[in-house]
Amino acid sequence: MDLEERGDAQANVERDADENGAPVVRLVGELDISTVDSVRAALDAIIETAPDRIVLDMRDLEFMDSSAIAVFLGVANRVPRVEMRHPNRTVSRILDVTGLTKVFYVDS
Repeated sequence: MDLEERGDAQANVERDADENGAPVVRLVGELDISTVDSVRAALDAIIETAPDRIVLDMRDLEFMDSSAIAVFLGVANRVPRVEMRHPNRTVSRILDVTGLTKVFYVDS
């Protein structure tokens, strides 16, 4: 588990695998410019194993900004299928407004 804290913002990354062995990354807290580095590092480490699919569990992600979007797009450039599961209403709206629902598989 990686935790980065600066000021009030916190991001927590928990790693697991689904029933088919695909990496599952659970994002917790706020993913913004002050916390994105630890999340990027965790995702980079997973991507180095060359998975065909990665799952981002967003059920506990409270907020994300453009730096998070940049990280997710970087993942999409390196992994054939990126699945975003259980985004809350705020995160779903961000994904929809930015057009990212056309880039990622989003499962509410």
